[in-house]
Amino acid sequence: MAQACSREPLVGLFPDQVSGIPVGAKGGRLRFLQGVFWGLEDRLGTPIAKYVFHYADGTVRERLLVRGQDVQNWAAAPPPPGDGNPVVGWSSGWKYTSFGRQSATLCVVT
Repeated sequence: MAQACSREPLVGLFPDQVSGIPVGAKGGRLRFLQGVFWGLEDRLGTPIAKYVFHYADGTVRERLLVRGQDVQNWAAAPPPPGDGNPVVGWSSGWKYTSFGRQSATLCVVT
């Protein structure tokens, strides 16, 4: 698990980027399970983060993460399935907590 942060009030608690995670294997596809904390400030359709891939042959590729398309706030209700919505990879379902009724959702990006 890797956690990064570039927004108040969590700046300083986590790094603003995570780098140097070796994959060390040949494959056709990587999948990431992710959520965003404090992600409601950005409008839907806004790029909020990116993955940067460095391949053994020196090629570098970037994959932008777009709010509302690839990822959503982790505490938001799971989005309905369909074109343009994040794909839910895991959801806790609705639970009652000391903060009221909450759900935790992580989305999958390929």
